[in-house]
Amino acid sequence: MPEFKVVIADPKTGRAEQVEVKGEKAARLLGLKIGDV
Repeated sequence: MPEFKVVIADPKTGRAEQVEVKGEKAARLLGLKIGDV
């Protein structure tokens, strides 16, 4: 199964958080590009 470290940032506050995404949730990210929703 895929495993990613994702950085989620809020440009308004300048706050960023790093999250580990594994398994089925990470599989949903495959094939997406930055900015895709």
